[in-house]
Parts: sequence; structure tokens; C-alpha cells
Amino acid sequence: MPISLFDLFINFVEAITAVFFLTRYFRMKTSFNAVYFIIWVLYLVVGVTVMNVYLGYEKYFMLLIPLWAYFPWLLVFAEGSVIEKGYISIFTVQLLALVGILVVIITSLIMYGTVDTSKVLQNYYEISTLINKFVFLIVSLIIAKERRKLKSSLQFSVLIGFAAFSIVALLIYISLEDILYLNYVNLMDVTIALVGLLLLVIAVFIVFFKMQVTNEKNLENELKLQALDYQKGLNEMAIEVNRETGRIQHDLKHFLSHIDFLLREKRYSEAIDAVQAHSKNSELNNKVILTSNEIINYVLNTKNGVASERGLSMRFVLNFCHELLINDVDLVILLGNAIDNAIENCVGKTIEVRIEDKNEYLHITVSNRIKNSVLENNENLETTKESKGHGYGVKSIKEIVKRYDGTVDFYEDNNRFYCSILIK
Repeated sequence: MPISLFDLFINFVEAITAVFFLTRYFRMKTSFNAVYFIIWVLYLVVGVTVMNVYLGYEKYFMLLIPLWAYFPWLLVFAEGSVIEKGYISIFTVQLLALVGILVVIITSLIMYGTVDTSKVLQNYYEISTLINKFVFLIVSLIIAKERRKLKSSLQFSVLIGFAAFSIVALLIYISLEDILYLNYVNLMDVTIALVGLLLLVIAVFIVFFKMQVTNEKNLENELKLQALDYQKGLNEMAIEVNRETGRIQHDLKHFLSHIDFLLREKRYSEAIDAVQAHSKNSELNNKVILTSNEIINYVLNTKNGVASERGLSMRFVLNFCHELLINDVDLVILLGNAIDNAIENCVGKTIEVRIEDKNEYLHITVSNRIKNSVLENNENLETTKESKGHGYGVKSIKEIVKRYDGTVDFYEDNNRFYCSILIK
């Protein structure tokens, strides 16, 4: 069939946008340069033009385009896995096709208020085609930009899944092509399209469930790593307590010997001064938080030390006798993350920790002063690579609270950020 000058121009534009997308998506080898880029574009223009003239872009022949137009070039000049190169070759054809029909349908709805693609192609072919290529360029560059952020190759299982999605979606599009462009219904094509859609729906559910399982495993692994860190801290604390106990016993032995000597010599005033000095020194050196729960004692004393090193003071309100159902490791992670979050983001001098009984629950509140609102710009407290912010440990906190049928609330009041936890 004859080809117009505009069609030749469109083939050239499509070739440039497709090759540009592929060279932006993949990291090209140093041997690839502008000359090869131009040759690739011309090769693609000639190939597509010949196919238009002699084959009329026959249905299902589109599936062969990746084999000669994209994949061989990527195989020679692009870095990365062969599977990903094959998948992206198919995906490029699919994206061009899907964007094309989407633009035609939207144009039809705008101009006629209904879907009449044949009318659009008859009256607005040039403008809809140009818009099609422009939209493809924008969408493809967004995809390429996101891919460039990943340094590693995509996993084999991910590529296989994406490839299957792309092939089925392309088959659906090709099967519906006569209906979309010519308003011609073929029972076999419709059947293929419906089967393809069914497979896609099933696949989406499978992928969703697998992603959920993966997220749960990642969170579980994160909690295990934190548990190991805190367990190490508990062990180190036990060793330090033993050392400190030994030192105190040694010092006390000498102190009592000295007091005994003073008393035997009837130097009572000196003995009184020595006892008072020892008592004062003990108060200064042993600012220890003591509650009925050893794990809470460990966390509060440890974090109090960290806060002191940063020039912060911690104020404690401890009023509970609640028997906790939460296990020791989860309690350490829960309370530790909440206090770490406050230490990292406190702009004032004081962090307040309240642990109190509230009906059948233990109420834990950790607060710190803030300069600007945190929740206004980060309502879900999502952690970023640049700054952990108040998102630190939020996933762990929420997961542990959920395990024990508790609640957690993050809010702001009077320039203070609050983490409020209710747990049995």
C-alpha cells in the first residue's frame, strides 16, 4: 500500500523516540556513539516503512518487530541481562501500541463524545499521531529515569513476570485492533482478548500477594536485626553491671575499713564527714532509673545515657504496675525506637517519656520539641534516604503494636511531637 510523506515522517519520529528510550533505559557500552544511534534510527525507519508498504502492518506481525528492530542492537551495545533486553524490546512495541490507541480513544471522546476511532483516524489522523508520539516520549523517559536509579539488573523472576504481562497485553491489543480501528468484530479475536484479560487479572492477584509476603518477610527480618542489636546491648549491660558490682564491692570494703578505723580511733566527726561525702558522691554517679520491669530499666537507662551525650535531658513519669504480655525483645524494640526517634529529632533540650497504667493497657508516650510541623509534609512518616526524620522505626513500632492488639498515634501539640502507644 502507498505511504504518504507524513507517514514517512512519523516513522522517522517513532524510530527516534524508540531508540532514544532504549538508549536512556539501558547503560550503553562505550563503543556505542552518535553514529550508531543514527544508523539504528535509519535502519528502523527503512524496516518499518517497508513493512507498512508491503505488509500493511499486518496483525501479529507486530510481534516480530522486537526481533529485528530492537533486540539485536541491545544485545550488541547495551549492558545488562539478555532477558531484560528481550523484555524491553517487546515492551517498547507494547507501549507504542497502547499509547496510540489511548490517544485515539481520548480524542474521540473529546471531539464526538463517544468512541469512534475510525472517524478520528479519518479526520484527525495527523494531530492524534503526533500527540501519540509525544506522549510515548514522555512516558518512556519517565520509565527510563526510574530504571536508571537501580544499579543492579532486575531479578529473573521479576523479568519473567513482566515479560508474561507484556506478551499477554500485546496479544489483547492486537486481538482488539480491528474493533478499535475498523469497528469490525471477530469472535476469535474477542475470545483471545477475554482469555488474556482473565489471565492478567489472575496474575495481578498473584503478584499482589507475593509482594505482600515479601514486604512481611522484609519487616520480619528488620525486626530480627533490631532484636539482635538490643540483645547484644542487654549482654553488654549485664557484663558492665557485673564489673560495676565488683568495683562497688571493692570500694565499699575499703570504705568500711576506713570508717571502722575512724570509729575505733573515736574520730567521730571525720567518720560522719566521710559517710556524707560518700553518700553525695553515690547520688551523683548513680542516676539510675529503677522500675519493677528490668527491660524497661535497661532501655530507659541506656537511652538516657545516649541523650546525655548529645546534651539532652530526659524527664520520666513512671507510674505503672501492669503485668506486660509483650515479650522482652518486642518491648525493647518498641520503646527503643520511640525514644531513638525523639533523640534524633529533638530541637529543644528535654525529651519526656511517660509510662503509665491506663485501664487494662500500658500507655507509653514519648515526646520532643520540634521547630516545624512534621506531619504537615510527611503525614505517613515515611523514611527517606536523605533523612530518617520522625519516620525512624515507625514500621517496626506499628508492626509490634499490631501484634498485641494495641494502638499507636502520632500527633503534634504546642510545638511538640508525640508518639502515643497503648499496649497490653
